[in-house]
Amino acid sequence: WTDLTNNVSGTAPEPREGMGFVSCQGMLYVFGGTNSNGESNFNDLYRLDPNSLTWTDLTSSASGLPPPARYHFGFASSDEKLFVFGGAINEGALNDLHEFDLAKLEWTDMTVGISGKLPAERGGV
Repeated sequence: WTDLTNNVSGTAPEPREGMGFVSCQGMLYVFGGTNSNGESNFNDLYRLDPNSLTWTDLTSSASGLPPPARYHFGFASSDEKLFVFGGAINEGALNDLHEFDLAKLEWTDMTVGISGKLPAERGGV
């Protein structure tokens, strides 16, 4: 193991827990989470290029409506897309589905277009 903390550049996400972390197309992505005391939840999106060790905050350059801030959710990737499902907010659990298109840098709420019965709300440790 090698500690890379002092070798990275760019704007790294602030410390958090319950965030999503996924690899897609050779890049690493961090979404959401909560601060250590649970008072602030996040819906920001960061990319780390593991070759250059550079963080990029994608939050302000993204179009569309991002998912509400959350923690302990499902986070997956497929082709050029990232997916956020469910999770917890301070008021309870969620069962929504959001897609982030990496080519367009665009969020889409997929919950509206889903047919069939949605899974029950879920989130937590």
